[in-house]
Amino acid sequence: MAILGHEIGHWKLWHTIEGFVIFHVSIFMMFLCFSYTQNAPNLYESFGFARSNGSLGVPVFVELMLFIQTFWTPVEKVG
Repeated sequence: MAILGHEIGHWKLWHTIEGFVIFHVSIFMMFLCFSYTQNAPNLYESFGFARSNGSLGVPVFVELMLFIQTFWTPVEKVG
């Protein structure tokens, strides 16, 4: 009964909706920041992805993982 009352208290104080909004704003900001660094060839060359035929040829998933591990993780630790 106490656990149910505790969880209903979260709902009554809008903690669920607040967490939902904060999470989605955080994800939006992450992808916005990623879009600014996605076309930075020097960034990916520094991780060993060399140019071939004039383009980097780095898969978007690899770009996103490098961005999250190098730039976004410290931002999340602060917040």
